[in-house]
Amino acid sequence: MVHQHQDDYYLAIRQSTQQTDSALFIEFILQMIFDAIMEAKTSEIEGLNAGLKLSNVDKTILVFIKQDCYITNVQLAKIIH
Repeated sequence: MVHQHQDDYYLAIRQSTQQTDSALFIEFILQMIFDAIMEAKTSEIEGLNAGLKLSNVDKTILVFIKQDCYITNVQLAKIIH
């Protein structure tokens, strides 16, 4: 992500150096981290939904797996009936 915004990265460094205040650089890096997380989250959701036709049971199972990634098949079966 930083590589894609390399000019902005160097600008933030220069401005922080000129102002002897790292706030601009830190804000830039935090924004890059936030953007990367949002991009990854969006990609993950789109990937999960791409071409899938999930039943209500499937959706319920995914909810429980998201809540507890260590849930067992036996536990899921009891919950789902």
